[in-house]
Amino acid sequence: MKELFSLSPTFNGLLQASGMGGGGGHIRNSGVLRGGKRGDAASSSPVKFSWRPQGHFLATAGANGIVNIVDKSGQPVTHFALSTKSTPVGLEWDAQGEELAAIQGDTSDVTLFDFNARSSKTLETSLKNPTFVRWSKTGPYLAIGDSKGNVLLYDKQSKKKVPILGKHTRAIVAGAWSAECKLALGSTDNTLSLSESNGDAVSESVDLKASPTFMQFSNQKRDNGLSRNNANAENTISINLDGKTLLLYNIDDPDNPVELAFQAKYGKIVAFRWFGDGYLLIGFSEGWLVVISTHINEIGEELRSARFHSDGLEDIAYSPTTQRCATIGGNSLKIIETSTLEELTNESISIDTSAGAFTQVDYAMDGQVLTAATTGGYVYTYLGKMPELSDSHESKIAYLSSLKEITVFETSVPSNSPYAALSFPLEIEPSRISLGSYHFAAAMNNTVWYYGLPLPPAEGQVSNKRELEDYRDEALEKAKAEAESRTYMSTVDDMALGSNFVAVLCDGKVNVHSIRPQPYIGNSLLQLPEAGKGDSIILPEHGSKDNGPQARVTCVECTAEFVVYGTEDGTVDFFYIPAWKLLASAQFRNTFTSTGIRAIYPNPTCTRVLIIDEEHKGYIFNPSNRLTIEIEDFPRGVTKVMWDPADWGVFSAFSKPEIHVFRHVPLTLNGASVIKFGDASIGQSGDITVTTRRTELPSGAEPLLVNDGIISYRASSDASAVESVTLSSYRPLVGGGQVNTERRMAALAQALLLGRFDTAWELCLTLGDQICWLALANKAMEVLDIDRAIDVYRFLGDAGMVFALEAINEEEDQSLVAGHLAVLFNDFSLAQELFLSSSRPTAALQMYRDMMHFEQATTLAETLDPSQVPTLQIQHAKQLEFKGDYNEALELYDSAKDELPPLRETKQPETTAHTKKNTSFADLASEAEALLGETKVDKKSTKSVANPEQAGQGGFNVLDHTRLGRLHRAAHDGLARCLLHTGNIRRGLDCVQDQFFAHKRLLKEAGGILDSLNQYKDAARMYERAEEFEKAASILIANKAFREVEPLMDKVASPKLHLQFAKAMEASKDYSTAVKSYERAKDMDNVVRLLVDHLDQPERAGKIVRQTKSAEAATYVSRYCQEINDNRGAVEFLLLAKKRTDAFSLAMAHEEMQVYVDALRRIGWEVTNEDHAQIASYYEGKGKYDEAARHHFAGGDYHKALKLFLQCGEQCLEEAIEVVGKANTDPLTHMLIDYLMGEMDGVQKDEKYIFKLYIVLENYEQAARTARIIAQHEAEEGKYRAAHDFLYKTRRDLISRDVRVPTELSQQLELLHSYILVKKRVKLGDHVGAAFLLKRVVSDISSFPKHTVEILTSAVIECQRAGLKRSAYEYATMLMRPEYRNRVDEKFRRKIEQLVRRPKTEEADQEKSTCPQCDSFLGTFELHCHTCKTYLPFCAVTGKHMVLEDWSYCPHCSWPALYSAFQSYLEEFDTCPMCDQHVNKNSIAVANDPASLLRQEVSYMEGKPEEEEGATDQNEDDAQPEGAPEETKHRSPKKEAEHDSSPQAGKRPSSQVSGAQAVLGAMGI
Repeated sequence: MKELFSLSPTFNGLLQASGMGGGGGHIRNSGVLRGGKRGDAASSSPVKFSWRPQGHFLATAGANGIVNIVDKSGQPVTHFALSTKSTPVGLEWDAQGEELAAIQGDTSDVTLFDFNARSSKTLETSLKNPTFVRWSKTGPYLAIGDSKGNVLLYDKQSKKKVPILGKHTRAIVAGAWSAECKLALGSTDNTLSLSESNGDAVSESVDLKASPTFMQFSNQKRDNGLSRNNANAENTISINLDGKTLLLYNIDDPDNPVELAFQAKYGKIVAFRWFGDGYLLIGFSEGWLVVISTHINEIGEELRSARFHSDGLEDIAYSPTTQRCATIGGNSLKIIETSTLEELTNESISIDTSAGAFTQVDYAMDGQVLTAATTGGYVYTYLGKMPELSDSHESKIAYLSSLKEITVFETSVPSNSPYAALSFPLEIEPSRISLGSYHFAAAMNNTVWYYGLPLPPAEGQVSNKRELEDYRDEALEKAKAEAESRTYMSTVDDMALGSNFVAVLCDGKVNVHSIRPQPYIGNSLLQLPEAGKGDSIILPEHGSKDNGPQARVTCVECTAEFVVYGTEDGTVDFFYIPAWKLLASAQFRNTFTSTGIRAIYPNPTCTRVLIIDEEHKGYIFNPSNRLTIEIEDFPRGVTKVMWDPADWGVFSAFSKPEIHVFRHVPLTLNGASVIKFGDASIGQSGDITVTTRRTELPSGAEPLLVNDGIISYRASSDASAVESVTLSSYRPLVGGGQVNTERRMAALAQALLLGRFDTAWELCLTLGDQICWLALANKAMEVLDIDRAIDVYRFLGDAGMVFALEAINEEEDQSLVAGHLAVLFNDFSLAQELFLSSSRPTAALQMYRDMMHFEQATTLAETLDPSQVPTLQIQHAKQLEFKGDYNEALELYDSAKDELPPLRETKQPETTAHTKKNTSFADLASEAEALLGETKVDKKSTKSVANPEQAGQGGFNVLDHTRLGRLHRAAHDGLARCLLHTGNIRRGLDCVQDQFFAHKRLLKEAGGILDSLNQYKDAARMYERAEEFEKAASILIANKAFREVEPLMDKVASPKLHLQFAKAMEASKDYSTAVKSYERAKDMDNVVRLLVDHLDQPERAGKIVRQTKSAEAATYVSRYCQEINDNRGAVEFLLLAKKRTDAFSLAMAHEEMQVYVDALRRIGWEVTNEDHAQIASYYEGKGKYDEAARHHFAGGDYHKALKLFLQCGEQCLEEAIEVVGKANTDPLTHMLIDYLMGEMDGVQKDEKYIFKLYIVLENYEQAARTARIIAQHEAEEGKYRAAHDFLYKTRRDLISRDVRVPTELSQQLELLHSYILVKKRVKLGDHVGAAFLLKRVVSDISSFPKHTVEILTSAVIECQRAGLKRSAYEYATMLMRPEYRNRVDEKFRRKIEQLVRRPKTEEADQEKSTCPQCDSFLGTFELHCHTCKTYLPFCAVTGKHMVLEDWSYCPHCSWPALYSAFQSYLEEFDTCPMCDQHVNKNSIAVANDPASLLRQEVSYMEGKPEEEEGATDQNEDDAQPEGAPEETKHRSPKKEAEHDSSPQAGKRPSSQVSGAQAVLGAMGI
């Protein structure tokens, strides 16, 4: 708080300003004068003080008998003397502040001081020792009480005195007036009296428990928040009973007073004050402050309590303005926030102990000034709250920064700019201020001071901030010096500034005149345009005497060109400054509530005015067309409205302490409207839901300006800085904080409410949600922004909506556009209103027709377009007929038929069948339903002419004629249906069978109606004529007209009908017809029954049963088969009849078990293990061990199955191997191996069975080894092709099982395949290829023992032909060895001997090609790449290694082959050399992805050749022929087997299998 002044105990006659001691001058930050201490040096007695009700003057009195009156700044105003020189007992102002009453305890006289006249007088009372004085709250009455209990009532208007003797028996020490002028008095005799203003007692005296020390009238709240009789009546007297308890005495309920006691620690009740809505603030002697509620449901409940004074509390005061409480105790004064009961430490005061302790504290009536007195006679006055004076204009704000200083704050410039804040000291404390574009004004009473505002210099006029400050100071000084004042006839009630004029409201009139002081830019005057034609005018102007007195003006506002004022009669007028005249055509009249105008707030251009009437209702008024919109949910108590310049139509209404935001939208579907802002959310369909939310300003804050949703305000009237807060409805649009999807959705909703569609578009792009786009489209359509909605739907790809909106956008009539949009929003009532007000009212008729609201459509058509009435009647009748209201539908059809124009006879062209078809209305049946909206007729097409030649011959219009025909058709059909429905059968049938209109649909509908009426013969006849044979048959069968229905059955497809007919025929013993109908009904059981029982056709019956597998039908056939001893058939059909036990028994009895088994398999039933066991047991008994074994195997009894299979010998050996593989158990494996090795019967079985055993046991390694042994054995026997095929199949089997092929097997297959290819290459003339293949074969010649000499001889010959002289010599040398020489063919021996005798060492180089794996070069017949260490796949045709660019493969075995070689090969041969399958030359092609095929072939290999693994040690017996090529030096499969020392394989000295133990060891068993 800021100290205004303090008064000392020095009282010495009249107090002059020059006599002020120690304290004069300015108080920092307040701008007000501080007075000195006043008093009498001879006396330090406590003083009394009292504030005048208006709050501007303070009366003080001490022990010298002088009452001094000073103003708010402490300046003396007047003084007067009392009757004696003693401290007054009471000092009281009347309610109007006109008279001040003072009583002294040592005199019966009362001093009355007339403040206006500045004179005092003495009132004789004849009372002894007055103790109490109090003016009434509302009336002119003064009550004085004395120490004897007597009372005097004085009326200051009539000067009448009413003495009341003996009101009480002892001193009157407390009292209070109510607002209804009832007087309550309390006495030390512990009684309470209640009197009227004339002294009459209201009720008998009330006894109290203690002496009252203070009392006050108030309004206690009931359960509903109101008093019992009157919401505003002061019905409760609150009384402090000697500080012990607080009594609440309700005069409406005197029998139930409420007495409140408090905790002992609080001490005695010192003082209490009512505040808020029925709450009490109570101060206690021990320094405690307690807040309680007096609401009836929580009365006496302590809401808050706190201790603020440890040395005791003396008094409390409450300010409704600041909603704060002041407490005193000792030398401290504390300010308490009542809402939280917390001390505001920065505003609390402590005084020097020499001044004494505080004794009294009170607020001025306005609650802004606080005064406290001390025991030392000091009176301190503080400014608790600065008067709330402010105004704003555009971006400028003016406010009272101290009691005599105005600050103008410019928000559009930086805060550090010299022009950001300009301060103007004033000569007076203003009561109101006003701000304009170039001026501001301050008013006090009836005088207004006008100041020109210094404006910033033009750009470039100053070069630095110092010069700018100099310009500002110079302009500021000139503005202060040239300020002018103007005095008006009465007190200024309101004023408003325009650009160069002012409107001042005084005594109900508006004085409009120009402003003399001109604003300065630096040291130059700014020349403003003339205000208007005149210099001044008083509004409203005086009219004629007949018009009566002019209404008083209640409020006034100005814009750049208008003066706008409201009156108590509820009118708002506009005075146009440039024309200097009143615009009568723009006047507003309050026809809503017929009350006066409370406030007006025009927008900057005066195109809209917000008006508030005396009932606190708000309106938006458009002066151009006088359209007025009442604002829904407009708050009460609005003290300020601010238009936001950033968003047109947005305004904020301030109702303490909340700000409500609205937006006026001039053009919507509903016309102009006003919406209230809040928290907005977007629903799933794009609709926006607004939840009301208000922005609450800090306590005591006053809004000054709004721009782009930011409110500028002062936190309190004494705050020096302007603060800002963003309105809650704008916060989602403001940056900062976490930006997530929820925040963006809220921002989008607010942008749509504000009409910021560009911002909304950007947000929709960011969010990417269709709901967001729909919300934007809906909002755009709502405000008739069709182009924006089209853009949205085009972006969404909704062609239908784009097309519809573009069609709407072509309309120029806004009402028509809005009507179409209202239809899109399903607001059909609004759409009708808009359509009817448009230039095309028939659109409303079309809308109701499309909605099938035919009654409304017909009503509109009778006025707008009578030609459409028959059509609408037909459509309406159709709807009624559907609902079952046939009588009313009949009337409408009949009326429509009568009102339709007759069909014109027209001569149709006869050139085409189509033209002839148009002449018959009976063929228009398919078009009749167009009346239900299924056919759309283009208005433009109705003007076309079918044949140009007919245009001049009567104007025949095919479409018009056809449409008229459809209407007649629909009316006729509807009439016929309704006649039948209403029971007029004959007339209805006549209509149906009218050849001119008859058609299938009508016949069908008639049949259905007649059937529902039980007219079955007519119904069947109608259905038959409509070719609805099934329905006709159904009706006849239901009515047992079988002979009539029989001709129709061939045309019926319904199984149900055929079943009914079949039963009827069977009943009449016509079995053939019955079977035929049962078949059509798909009832094959009955077909079988009749075939067996009556028609003797069992073969056909059995065939049907096998197809249908019907159990019931199978039972019939099985019974028949048993009767004729057909056991095989009986077994089969018993199974089909699901009688397995009977079928099995019959099969056993007649030895038809195989039939039983075959039937089970054929039927596809599951055969259980139990079934297999029974069947196996049967076969064992019959000695059929192979069949028994098979069933044991299928039943899971592997031991019995194997045993029986072995009993059968080699013929079932493969099945036995399958059993062992399936069982995969050691005992069964042992049993089979023993058998295969001959240890059971002494006969060793073929090795192939060992191989198959390995395969089924998934021991692929041993399977491969066994395959190599078998193949070697075949090769030793000279069966090279058989060995080759066996290895090839083994390799393929391993690959199919996803097992890698061992290298040895691949090499053995390569060797055998090379041998097979030799003859084919020789036949093809490829001697080089044959030579290299033979070299590969010779490298392992031991694998071909039976044809060693022949192979070496061929090698010598082919190598000689191929130019491989050295190789030929080496092989010839081998042939000359003793063991081979004599076996060489005579015809070759001589040549070979010569070759040996004359050796030649020439050797042709082997052709080279790239390795497909690493691209290094190597011989074409080399299959192992020494660079990448890869065993390469070889060509099935040439034996060469594969190359990627020439890769192909066999279509059967997929073995790779060189494409060019394969093509040449197939010209001579037609089979694949690998798989021996026929190959078509055209089926061979170069592979698309040879690299993947290469990887696949390489992946088949198990490992690397032995050369890579370092297997270089060889026995001499394994030595290769001297000079053999490196790529051919591989160990033979035979030697591999002989030298294998694997722990899993027994050592085998030869290819022979030695016994069961070796095989089991190889298997790891």
